[in-house]
Amino acid sequence: MGLLNVGSLVFGLLAWGLPLFNLFNPKAKAIEFYWDAIWSLSSCGIALCFQIIYTNYIVTIEDWIALMDTAQTVAVASATLLIMTILLNFTALIILKKKQVE
Repeated sequence: MGLLNVGSLVFGLLAWGLPLFNLFNPKAKAIEFYWDAIWSLSSCGIALCFQIIYTNYIVTIEDWIALMDTAQTVAVASATLLIMTILLNFTALIILKKKQVE
């Protein structure tokens, strides 16, 4: 079950990496950005799903101490992942639109 946390981390980094790549890639095309945004948001969803499944696993085995120790951190990390993914994708979209106007 530890692989769920690793998978969540990998997909979370992918969710942030794709829009960051678009921000620093001056030759990004609109269609490439849209596909990268779709993959980024999907990766964010998969990372959050892994956290939900892991929390369900902890509840199933009735490890209440682990649940109490990690619940607040998981909530903050999940909210941060979602907010930053959305902000990074919108920022990349705005910059892409400005490049197309020029």
